[in-house]
Amino acid sequence: MNDEKLTLYPPWKQALAELELAGIEPGNTIEKQWLEERFGLKPALTIADAEKNRLLFRTLIWQLRNSLLHQHRLMLRAVGGVGYRVVEVEDQTSTALRDRGEAVTRELNKLMEEISYVRLEVLTDAGRKANSDAIAKISSLQGMAIKKLGFRE
Repeated sequence: MNDEKLTLYPPWKQALAELELAGIEPGNTIEKQWLEERFGLKPALTIADAEKNRLLFRTLIWQLRNSLLHQHRLMLRAVGGVGYRVVEVEDQTSTALRDRGEAVTRELNKLMEEISYVRLEVLTDAGRKANSDAIAKISSLQGMAIKKLGFRE
């Protein structure tokens, strides 16, 4: 065998193997440049290449994040301009609730907006009832999210 390193495929598995070898722990930071190298991304020469790299990076980091979460119970969070940080164990629950709670609240607000601005005059009685029921359900979900989980609108 030559001096070449064994490269696992897909590339996120290579990154995972190297992180495991290095003994990844909560509090560690993984630089984006390091990830791009492990993922085999080449510097983009065109806008199309840059977009292709961005989409491929997103796919591979998603797979790496899922694997770290499921296999090692380690959660990654993006650190702007740096890369990714492994969330401290004692912060994992609050980080997940905050990040995902904000996303849930945003989506519930979008849903409420979309079902509130309906041309009711065009709907049948059954259609208006279905819309009214949907508004009540989503309103209830919004209230629960705010009250039970402490999310703000």
